[in-house]
Amino acid sequence: MKIRPDYNKKPLCYFCNKNNATEDSALSKTVHGVTKSRLLPLSVDYISIDVEIPRCNECKKIHDKFDTPYLIVFIFASFAIGWYLKTKGTGWFEGEWYRYVFSIIFTVFASALVSAIIGLPLKILSFFLFSRDKYQCKDNDDLEDYAPLQKLYKCGFTNHRPDAAASQKDDINKDMFKKAIVSIREEDNCNIISE
Repeated sequence: MKIRPDYNKKPLCYFCNKNNATEDSALSKTVHGVTKSRLLPLSVDYISIDVEIPRCNECKKIHDKFDTPYLIVFIFASFAIGWYLKTKGTGWFEGEWYRYVFSIIFTVFASALVSAIIGLPLKILSFFLFSRDKYQCKDNDDLEDYAPLQKLYKCGFTNHRPDAAASQKDDINKDMFKKAIVSIREEDNCNIISE
């Protein structure tokens, strides 16, 4: 299922609340809700809903700009980790083809981890230092105040995919969910697309 703003009604950008949102600049967030949990066998059935958050071109440019610390740290970490593995005699970049493949996969995952650990604080710092007052735009991770998401959270939806053991008795309230879908369609001017 997908929830999309009705762009024919010219929705405002959620992040700046000034400009009209554009379809090609939208941001998407997936939430999950348990529809049925069972103890024997231990399992859960759940639905996932992609919620499209309206965003204008200007806010998209700002968000892209402040995501560059991740990219810079990732590139630097990739070269540093690859150089370390090659020059320190680990043997990972030598011999059989599978060693090269493993070395590249390890380097990519390690670089992604390093960029997440170092890049996130840099992104937050740069966003608060340079953009909060100048651009008047919310961060692209600040989505909890978006009305359709709030309505889904109240029904029992979460940001993480349900785990069979941890999600027992976390079933969504189906009556509230039906009312939320009607409210999202009518009050928030969104289209509900079943896939």
